[in-house]
Amino acid sequence: MGFLGEIDNSKKILSLSLIIDDKLKVEAHENVKDAIIQAQTTQRLKKEFSVLESKLFNEKQFNIQLKLSEKLKTLKADLNKLNN
Repeated sequence: MGFLGEIDNSKKILSLSLIIDDKLKVEAHENVKDAIIQAQTTQRLKKEFSVLESKLFNEKQFNIQLKLSEKLKTLKADLNKLNN
């Protein structure tokens, strides 16, 4: 029965990775729910990063550019922590 459960989970992971259009990494100690939450968080952070990046390039005022740049640095660090 455990073997069948593993097959079902691998099918879910495969179909899920196709749906979210991003590589879904599932380690031996993680379950599918944790991997889904991590993938959703990664996607949210990437979207927020791209929005801030476009705001940075469109902003004329230097002081606002600095604030946006700091936010981008923290988001990038969060993404690196999440993916590693």
